[in-house]
Amino acid sequence: MSKFTRFVVAGAGNLGVFIIQELVKLKKQGKIDSVVVLTRSKDATENETALRLGGKPTNINYSRPDQLAHALKDVHCVISTLSAYDAEFEKDITHACKAMEVNLFVPSEFGLPKISQLRSRKDGVKRYFEEIKQPYAVFYTGMFPDLIFTPYAGFNWDDGKVRIGGSGDQPASFTSRSDIARYVVHVLTELSADELENKTFLIEGERISFNAIFSGWEARTGRTLEITRMPRSELERASPINLGAHLFLEIDNGNGTVGPPEETNLYYPEWKPKKVLQVLLG
Repeated sequence: MSKFTRFVVAGAGNLGVFIIQELVKLKKQGKIDSVVVLTRSKDATENETALRLGGKPTNINYSRPDQLAHALKDVHCVISTLSAYDAEFEKDITHACKAMEVNLFVPSEFGLPKISQLRSRKDGVKRYFEEIKQPYAVFYTGMFPDLIFTPYAGFNWDDGKVRIGGSGDQPASFTSRSDIARYVVHVLTELSADELENKTFLIEGERISFNAIFSGWEARTGRTLEITRMPRSELERASPINLGAHLFLEIDNGNGTVGPPEETNLYYPEWKPKKVLQVLLG
């Protein structure tokens, strides 16, 4: 085991809440000692969420090194779930981790290794923690099916209408947030420090194309979807300014998976993640 028992989670948002829940479960079982959640002082919702989940909220100004240092004192592992738009703060967190001798830093890389709307910022953070030799573990998880398949993103299942870009034939990696949290927390608490440090973990609940998802949905529901497709030419014109177009174009280019199948879902044989249709239809 890693013997990491004191955890800090930066952010209590879309993914953070699930990771906090899993850590709190282990704390209640006596397997870890503490779950501290870094929240921004002006965000009362984050504080309330952390308390409701059973974590200990600590108000932080990420630009204040003294506050970060105090929050990370005697911490074993820091997990960042900050959004891509907050990636700039991860350098501050990384610097504090190094200064306070935190054993392991998990950056908010969750997603796809070759696709990001803010890839340059993420790459900058990764270069920084490699440069200062802060031990890290990166998790690539694919897209979140419990988050992206919404009417806002073009998937109106109730009305039977969906909209995608490209052919829809290329496979992509999908993992639900609850499954991501279970895997991440298991690995961080069960693997040795040597197995974790400076390693990249690839996971996916399912590798499947959009067209296969649509066909499966129709077979399960007995309904026919009205599918609108944006051609590649339009995606190319809109990318990278339009983030949705950029994502579909990269998937159409074959960059929608986390990596080779034989390198995914290692180290946790009991992990049984949900398939996409299980997430969508139960």
